[in-house]
Amino acid sequence: MNELLEERRILAEDNKYKVYSVYESVYLIDKYNQNKSHKFIAWIYGDPKGAIISKDQKYIVVSGYGISIYYLDEQLGESQLSFFDDPDNSKYTCGLHQNEIDDKSLNFFRFVSYNDKQEPRVFRMNAHNFQWEEL
Repeated sequence: MNELLEERRILAEDNKYKVYSVYESVYLIDKYNQNKSHKFIAWIYGDPKGAIISKDQKYIVVSGYGISIYYLDEQLGESQLSFFDDPDNSKYTCGLHQNEIDDKSLNFFRFVSYNDKQEPRVFRMNAHNFQWEEL
């Protein structure tokens, strides 16, 4: 694992968590955990392009070939869901962003992808009901 850590790329970090990738695998470190274990949270074909940790620290979003959402809520149990990564219905995603000004609930995040006309656009997705829309 030590030689793989040399290949890691930091995708997101806040006061509690660090998210990094080693090639196509994405890992999470909880900085407050005594053993600082490296927990596998997602696999993104073609390497991830970025990540955000939600401002309320309830979920992590990873972009690249599709979107992966990893939930940190202990009451729900840790879980991971993937979207737009089916070969017949895929989206290349990047440019993740979350803004408290237009979303006080912190349920939404934004990403950049191509629409059905192959035009680059900004999309908004709800991390709890998985509805998304082109802005």
